[in-house]
Amino acid sequence: MKNYFLIGFITLIFSFSACKSHKTNQHGNGPFLENTRWKLTKLDAESISTPASGKEIYIQFNKGKIDGFSGCNKIGGKYKTSDNTLKITDIISTKMACPEMKMENTFTQALSKTESYTLKDKILSLTSSDNSIIIFEAMN
Repeated sequence: MKNYFLIGFITLIFSFSACKSHKTNQHGNGPFLENTRWKLTKLDAESISTPASGKEIYIQFNKGKIDGFSGCNKIGGKYKTSDNTLKITDIISTKMACPEMKMENTFTQALSKTESYTLKDKILSLTSSDNSIIIFEAMN
C-alpha cells in the first residue's frame, strides 16, 4: 500500500514539473517559447536577412531571462509572461561599434515595447504597444 502511495506521489510531482518547464505553444505542436532559439525574420513588416557578419539575429527565453544577438552585439534582459502577455525589461547589450546600428537599435527598442505574443507552429510573433510586430522562426 505504501508503494502505491509513493508511486502516485512521484508521478504527481513529475506531472507538475513537466507542466511548468516550458511556456506552451497555443496549438500544441511545434516549439515552445522557452528553450528555443528564435531567429528574427520580420521587424515592422520588413523582412530581415542574415547580416554581413553571417550571424543570425536571434533571441532565446529561459527561466525569466533572455539572451540573444542583435546583429552586432549580444543582448540580455528579463521577461515575464502570463497567458499571452509578455513583458521584456532591463535589456542590456555589449557595446561593440558597427557600421550599421539602425536595425539593431530598432530591434532592441521594439523588444522593450512588447506586450503580447502568439506562438503557432514554428512562428513566434511579438506585438508591441504601438501594434508593431516582430516575427521569429524557431531555429532548433
